[in-house]
Amino acid sequence: RLAGDMLQHGLIDECIFFYGPKVVGNGFAPFALSSSITTMDEAYRLKLLKVGMSGDDMVVYARPELSCSPV
Repeated sequence: RLAGDMLQHGLIDECIFFYGPKVVGNGFAPFALSSSITTMDEAYRLKLLKVGMSGDDMVVYARPELSCSPV
């Protein structure tokens, strides 16, 4: 929830997602954004930078389309 809130408030410069070849959990949302986002039009958009592999895991590098908030 913290990461989702930080993304929505423009506090994230870059996201790195690791996707392993296993699925666990029951309805688990690892990068939960606000539950008020219910349609694809409302979805937070990321710009894909690079996709690679780390062992058996896929690694996705992305940057928010909106700039980070000034500190």
